[in-house]
Amino acid sequence: MKVLKPEDFLIGDIVQLKSGGPKMTVIEIELNFIKSKYWNIDKGTFEYDHSDFETLINFTAEKRE
Repeated sequence: MKVLKPEDFLIGDIVQLKSGGPKMTVIEIELNFIKSKYWNIDKGTFEYDHSDFETLINFTAEKRE
């Protein structure tokens, strides 16, 4: 799996940490980070900033290739 960079992401992409956890939707892209969000029926909405792209899997980008 290749190392991802900010240009490998589009708003709406589905991402997940390689270590597991929930699948999240990309909602913002900057030069050095992306912001993702997920919704849990019991706990509400959570947003995360990711600057270490090596820790992410981008499910949507894999389908684009």
